[in-house]
Amino acid sequence: MTDLETKLLDGSGNGISRASTTTSWKASDLEAWRALMQETHDSGINIPYKWRIKQLTAMERLVTENRELIVEALYKDLGKERTEAIATEVEQVLGEIKYFKRHLKKLMKLEFVASPGVFAPSFTWIEKRPLLGPAVLILGPSNYPLTLCCKPAVGSLTAGNPTFIKPSELCPAVAQVLATLVPKYFAPSECRVVLGGVEQVKLLLSYSWGKVLFTGSPKVGRLVAEQTARTLTPTVLELGGKTPCYIDGESCSSFDWILVANRIIFGKLLNTGQTCAAVDYLVVPQDKLDVILSSLQDALDKQFGSDPYKGELGRIVQAKPHAQRHVEMIRELENIAAAQASSSKTNGNQKPPCKIVTGGSALCRPEERYICPTFVVNPPLDSRAMTEEIFGPILPILTVNTRKEAVDLLHKVESVAGTPLCLYVFTNSNKVFSEITHACRAGSALRNDCVVHLVNSQIPFGGLGGSGIGAYHGPFSFNSFSQSLPCMYRPLLPGADMNALRAHPFGTGFKQQVILTGMKIPYVPVILPRSAAFKLTVGILGVGLVIAKAFPESTGFWLQPALSFLANGLEYIAAILRGGKEEPN
Repeated sequence: MTDLETKLLDGSGNGISRASTTTSWKASDLEAWRALMQETHDSGINIPYKWRIKQLTAMERLVTENRELIVEALYKDLGKERTEAIATEVEQVLGEIKYFKRHLKKLMKLEFVASPGVFAPSFTWIEKRPLLGPAVLILGPSNYPLTLCCKPAVGSLTAGNPTFIKPSELCPAVAQVLATLVPKYFAPSECRVVLGGVEQVKLLLSYSWGKVLFTGSPKVGRLVAEQTARTLTPTVLELGGKTPCYIDGESCSSFDWILVANRIIFGKLLNTGQTCAAVDYLVVPQDKLDVILSSLQDALDKQFGSDPYKGELGRIVQAKPHAQRHVEMIRELENIAAAQASSSKTNGNQKPPCKIVTGGSALCRPEERYICPTFVVNPPLDSRAMTEEIFGPILPILTVNTRKEAVDLLHKVESVAGTPLCLYVFTNSNKVFSEITHACRAGSALRNDCVVHLVNSQIPFGGLGGSGIGAYHGPFSFNSFSQSLPCMYRPLLPGADMNALRAHPFGTGFKQQVILTGMKIPYVPVILPRSAAFKLTVGILGVGLVIAKAFPESTGFWLQPALSFLANGLEYIAAILRGGKEEPN
């Protein structure tokens, strides 16, 4: 047994402890830690490529060399099955590191842009710089305690920012693993983990940061935003909401319902439904309800067995209040269903009444953090299951008769719960998908599947309105955690300012006319770097060859090298005038 493993054991030899993590740091400690990271900014050591790639390598080693400890901690905190833990946590972090190792030099390159013709000669570019010091602050959630701490941290470090990580206190085993491992792989001036609960978060947010990234509920997100507004700290909020999944009844005639159900169950019960992008509720055509319910039940049995308690279904993060909240939500639906069943009244659309069709509160074991997957048909829109983000294995299924009715229903839910993080649409028609995504706003949209788009580093992950502010993943992380510094350079050349015509006094005569005419001069395009300049030279030579046909053969002999010399000469002069580097340090 290694020293590290000994530190993490609970004292009984049973593995990593899930006891509450201790927090002994105070404001003076935080100020000292911040000062160390500010020194990193002030020294400029964090700007070059070398520093950034070092951080990526350190995080990669942390995850790969301690994979088993991490998997065990995830099981302790969330009951995550091994394959799911590796796929949704470990590999997500490693995939982000792999992306940045491959693309970091390209992301760091200066971006040259066109310059206003009236101020020629001038050269303009955008440079990606680290944010303000002392550091970026990552406030992690409890549902993906490794991924949603380390993945944004990878983006922050890659952009040149020293980084603080505050893991969720609701996942003490993972928090303790991170707190123990990070000092082993990172210098205190590079990355630090701080533990604690609400009071410690309040203290952290009383200081200014280069940026704060918070992942969690909209309720807590609002509180975080209020605090960061006091220090004018830019903030990324990755929240949640009620993500709908709509099955279009007018374009589903050829559906493989088993395939559809498998994807929905996967998207709903991944991490026991504790995913911000999980299917929150399902909207289905009423005439397909029976086949959909049957297929969902088959998919549930196939993925988690006839008794999910004994299968691979994970656990809710805490017994109280989280698991207990789900039981109360189910009991409310059971009471509503019983009341409707005893009533002789039916609604005008003859829709099926509220009914629990799978699961129920009697099968839950909240004290063990187990909530039985529960399907409920047509819960009232004012029930807790339809006004709160569920964040667990409860699936409301609402029936509609037309596409317009479905859109109206999605709007009603949004009016109460806010704009959803995702929108899932099952349809064979691209036109229908476009129609739904235009009518119903969301942070992202996915056709014929659920959740899986989140692993794509080429697209941004973020919410809209109540489901979040800002986005990250892949290049969008780099941009989010970087300052896009606009730079412009003008050589001090004689006559460059139209012989001072641009300066006061302007008057109303010739000078005024020259100034106003000059403002209409088009932007001067960038003189491209050498690889592109070569292509430009080839193009100029091509034009030269056409012209040469109209002249004697001797003219073609000198025209080609002359044009080549001219093109390369322009590029050389432009490079000297720019005086900047195009490659990262």
